[in-house]
Amino acid sequence: MRPVFFRPAVAVFESVFLPFLRSRLRFHTFLPENGPDPSLPIVFVSNHVSWWDGFLLREVHRRVRPHAPFHTVMLERELSKHPCFRLLGCHGLVPGRAPSWKAILADLSAIRSSHPELCIAFYPQGRIWPAQRRPLGFQPGIRQLLRRLAPVQVVPVGLRFEPLNTQSPHAFASVGPPSRVEAGTIPDLGTLERLVEERLDALETHLLELGEAAAEATELATGST
Repeated sequence: MRPVFFRPAVAVFESVFLPFLRSRLRFHTFLPENGPDPSLPIVFVSNHVSWWDGFLLREVHRRVRPHAPFHTVMLERELSKHPCFRLLGCHGLVPGRAPSWKAILADLSAIRSSHPELCIAFYPQGRIWPAQRRPLGFQPGIRQLLRRLAPVQVVPVGLRFEPLNTQSPHAFASVGPPSRVEAGTIPDLGTLERLVEERLDALETHLLELGEAAAEATELATGST
């Protein structure tokens, strides 16, 4: 089954899964003042902190560009446990196998041609790490993806979980302003890491300044978003 963002399947899945998700997590999103260019695809570039992250970026997508197709790159070994996720736009990557990655790039490039409003979730760390890890350790696949899709815009996202004072943990997402990327000016890994680290640092400041009140705040304490 080839990955496709099949809206009827997405609607059925989310009618069942979203109430479950929202009973397990309290989700807080901080968005930038300036939204993305509607004429270009979006690559959400995020750190990877949990099994939930794909669903958290879907929540971000719902706030930023809800009517666009949404595709996620994830490990094939995880996708094979839930093959129905291919109908939700999930692409399975086999690390170390070049044909697997080339197939994903080809599929996303083809989708971009017919859907320039496409949104993609990508986790360049390649595995789960604590949000406090520095440097984040991005892998070079993100640059190959941007080169294949350019012109495109990167939207950095910092994800972090905190228990705070409720039974359900709180998931925080700090979304940064979009950065346009052209084929001849692909950012290096250090630059891409810093964009996400800035989002994580903003969340760190937010939590340190407000403590348990951070969950009720409607904007980051730094005012940066």
